[in-house]
Amino acid sequence: MRVVGTGKVAINSGFLGQNGPNLIQDVLVDGAFETGIRCAWSWGQTLSRITVRGARKEAVYVNATAVGIEELTVENSPVALRNEYPNDWTWWGGVVALVRGRFSGGDPQQPAIANTSVLYARDVTANGFKQVLLGKGSEGVPGQRLEEYAAPPAKKLFDDSPSEALKLPIKPEPHLPWESNVANWVCANDFGAAYGDNRDDTAAIQAAVDAAAKAGKTVVYLRGIGGGDPNWYNLDGQVRIHGSVRLIIGLGFGRVVGGPNGRFVVDDRSAPVVKFMHLQAFGGRPPVVENRSANNALVVESCDLRVLGAGGGDIFVTDCPCSIELRSPGQRLWARQLNPEGTSDDGLVQNHGGQLWALGVKHEGRGVRFRTTRGGRTEILGLFNYAPDIAKDDKRPAFEVIDASLSLAGIREISFGNTYPVKLREVRGAEVRTETGGGWIGWSLFSAYKPQPATKDQRR
Repeated sequence: MRVVGTGKVAINSGFLGQNGPNLIQDVLVDGAFETGIRCAWSWGQTLSRITVRGARKEAVYVNATAVGIEELTVENSPVALRNEYPNDWTWWGGVVALVRGRFSGGDPQQPAIANTSVLYARDVTANGFKQVLLGKGSEGVPGQRLEEYAAPPAKKLFDDSPSEALKLPIKPEPHLPWESNVANWVCANDFGAAYGDNRDDTAAIQAAVDAAAKAGKTVVYLRGIGGGDPNWYNLDGQVRIHGSVRLIIGLGFGRVVGGPNGRFVVDDRSAPVVKFMHLQAFGGRPPVVENRSANNALVVESCDLRVLGAGGGDIFVTDCPCSIELRSPGQRLWARQLNPEGTSDDGLVQNHGGQLWALGVKHEGRGVRFRTTRGGRTEILGLFNYAPDIAKDDKRPAFEVIDASLSLAGIREISFGNTYPVKLREVRGAEVRTETGGGWIGWSLFSAYKPQPATKDQRR
């Protein structure tokens, strides 16, 4: 998307009292706007692969929310990123995690990044500015390059935890060309799928996939639902995606509710990349979408599904209120704008030995939010945690890491009741340590892992 023009703000994600969570991705702002993108007022925002040109005051402005940013390019703007708190309300200050900024053509009298609040920044270059970063007072980073920076300093429970993020490899979602030939679209309703009758549609959806694969077609779709409950499709069994089929999509409101065994499966018979779009449970039990392939990739975009990794193929989750579980050692997942919610004893997001990278997370509810175990590695950049009045005797941690690795950057927690009594629990063998922290939190970085040799991916 390209935003062109002049005026106060090109993209204003702060004009309401409660904004987000939201995703702004693959956007070019090109014009004489005073501010390119404004992020403010609660609930978390995600900026992914953004370019801003010619802003008159600042390219990106943040306060009163948590923002995860990757691949930010700024050209010919006096300040690239301004992060502050409104009206001297320190606990409403902006919280930012920025990875990879490329800034040029700035004001030689001003910094590229002006920060008076909570900031984690990594891999930033700035040409044409007074300095790459200016914090409170004279605090900052001189010169034109910033390797890694955290203000306030990193938190940790064990002294040997590095004061730096995990720096997991970052990979964009694979490009899947849009199928513009309608002859390659197959409608599952034509094979008997019907919403609103509360009967299992597994066989009908599987028949549509089989017919599409036999004919070399690429898309299987469900017609949008309507009317009051029950108004969903039912998935009580397993649908295997195979052959030429590469996109499963709901047109309109594609509501699908899953039974205990309801799932879509990507395996070694599937296309190299399979994408799911616009499938929502909307309050019902979400079906599982599982990648059990050794090599094929699963992409989940704008869906409310339970994502399961049980193979070796990569997984990409974008703009989704999904729960996640990685069961296979070494399986990799990248999430952008992830919004899991609800109550859980085991973790809304579970990483059992895999590698999970997340940019821009928002969640609310009680119990464990993220659990990492069995040598898994989890890195989060930009997270907004809303705690809905947690009982003071609820000792379930928001984050739990058990003989594994976790780093959190740009983390904000608020509550209009009680916040999490236990923010983070780290277990190393028989030793257990907890972070309780009082009230609202604003962390630039929390490190919960042992130092490890650089991986092959990190050395590249």
